[in-house]
Amino acid sequence: MPEGEDYYTKYKDILEQFPRLNQSSILQDIQQKGGYFSVGPDTNIIDFKLRIIGLNSNLWYQSNHLVSDKPDPADQFRNFEEELKSARENKERVLIFSHIPPGKFERFYQKMTEVDYSGYHWMYERFNKRYLNIIEEFWDIIELQLFAHHHTDSFKVFRGLNGTPISVGLVAPGLTPWNSTLAPETGANNPGLRLFKYSKNDGRVLDFSQFYLNLTQANEIGKAHWELEYSFLDFYNISDLSALSVASLLERMKTDDKLFNQYYSLNTVMFESEKDAEENCDATCRRYHYCAQSELDYSSFETCISSTSKGDSPSISIELISAFVLNVFLVFNSYSKIFL
Repeated sequence: MPEGEDYYTKYKDILEQFPRLNQSSILQDIQQKGGYFSVGPDTNIIDFKLRIIGLNSNLWYQSNHLVSDKPDPADQFRNFEEELKSARENKERVLIFSHIPPGKFERFYQKMTEVDYSGYHWMYERFNKRYLNIIEEFWDIIELQLFAHHHTDSFKVFRGLNGTPISVGLVAPGLTPWNSTLAPETGANNPGLRLFKYSKNDGRVLDFSQFYLNLTQANEIGKAHWELEYSFLDFYNISDLSALSVASLLERMKTDDKLFNQYYSLNTVMFESEKDAEENCDATCRRYHYCAQSELDYSSFETCISSTSKGDSPSISIELISAFVLNVFLVFNSYSKIFL
């Protein structure tokens, strides 16, 4: 973490633009805890039973060699668990946001032979595993997880016992039109902005609208014209952002070529077209996308990459039926604990 008043002044300058966020407690958390913080009903920022937890995932980043030998940099995991325990005791729902997502990057389709693993990931493996374990323990109070970093538009399904979908992570595309040098298949993206729709009664995230800037067109006409790209629920024809609904969508994408090609275009914020998906994304490409979205544990990802094929969905469908039954039972019990 950078240190010094100049670094924290940047946070303060941003907070001052939003009066309700401009509280000394937030800045103190950022300074004293290592760049992470939370706000909840005990502040004048949130008016319902919701706690928002902001994590500093750079502390878990494998490019951050200063933390390579630390079990819990800046005590962030310990603090994260304490916040979640407190939220459960106070019957609060939790919204988590963090820059770097767990799991693998969906647009890197190679075997890293020098380290003997497939795909590309950002977190140290032990941090990735611990994060997933925490989500599995507290999934019943977690509303949603929001991530970025990839510059691509994607989503991830967190799984618990026996592969049961338990939580969803939405990965927002970048405002910066990044043309990556990570790998030839990584490509580039149009700039994107995301607007969330939520309930003013309880803070639940209901949907989001994705806006984009056609960079090619903007360069041709000499001005920016932002337009609606899609709304998640309507475009993908699902009823809500629950883990079960998004997991079902992911399974449909495995066998529905048109749906996958649409997703692939959105994944680049329409920098690439559906036709580009047909021409550029072969079976290996599709497998890496699916496994990166479905299997966030690195070992499970390896198994998925080596075993997943386009036609192996029947067993997954049975899993989803079992997951639905288990989710109904677990959600009923968790709601009884939280709200009764």
